[in-house]
Amino acid sequence: MDLSPAPPAPCPPRPSVAAAVLGVLRVAAVGAVLVVGAVAVLAAACLPGRPGGAAPSEWAAVGVARALLGAMGVRLRVEGGAALQAHRGFVFFSHPSFLDPLALLAVRPLRFLAAAGVRRLPLVGPMATALGTLYLDRGRGESRERARAALREAVASSPVPVALAPEGRTSPGPGVLPLRRGAFEVAAEAGAPVLLVALSVEPRNRTLWREGEWLTAPLWRVCARRGPLVATVRALRPALDAGRPGAAAEAERRLNAALGVRPAPTARSGGAVAA
Repeated sequence: MDLSPAPPAPCPPRPSVAAAVLGVLRVAAVGAVLVVGAVAVLAAACLPGRPGGAAPSEWAAVGVARALLGAMGVRLRVEGGAALQAHRGFVFFSHPSFLDPLALLAVRPLRFLAAAGVRRLPLVGPMATALGTLYLDRGRGESRERARAALREAVASSPVPVALAPEGRTSPGPGVLPLRRGAFEVAAEAGAPVLLVALSVEPRNRTLWREGEWLTAPLWRVCARRGPLVATVRALRPALDAGRPGAAAEAERRLNAALGVRPAPTARSGGAVAA
């Protein structure tokens, strides 16, 4: 999970007065849910047991994610939910918007690999840490190696899947950015299956986080509207063997196909394909 902005893209029109009023009410509701949710998740982290294989704090986070989507007026559509519910290992998801972690977490308990900056976000950071989020400080080799070791240990020690975005950042869409091979190497080293999840949000231009913006900007665009906004979670079966040659290219192809994006034509040279 990365909270780095996407490249520029067309903005939606300025909201009407009615949409702006609705936006204020929704933003207030989001703030209230964050405060109550942070208290609930941190309190649940003190409870013993693992009902259904997940800690009480992880189940509390599922409720918080659903409440946040509801507060923003976002409708969640899930395809292949049974596959996501039953999966153990890694979940690799496309990353078109800042809503993606919420959409995934609203389906089932998950742990995330996130940029180190997430830890410093008010309310969100403490909740993420209580859920066992793994942090990566980009640009620091030792942090990357620690994260890789922690990912291997996480999937071996708990039935709760670890979710990450192999694109490494949010994408302007509609297709995925080139997937980073390191994520597949970690999954192969752990011997854990990878479930691909294609995420999409319509209308897409409301959820993009553009270069130079604070996160509050896309939040406002999502809240200050009168029309519907639908987040779709598509779990793609079968699970992927990350250790198979060409696994990253196959994952990219399958995600783009699920998102309705045709592959770009490639030039062939001596029958070899560059990695």
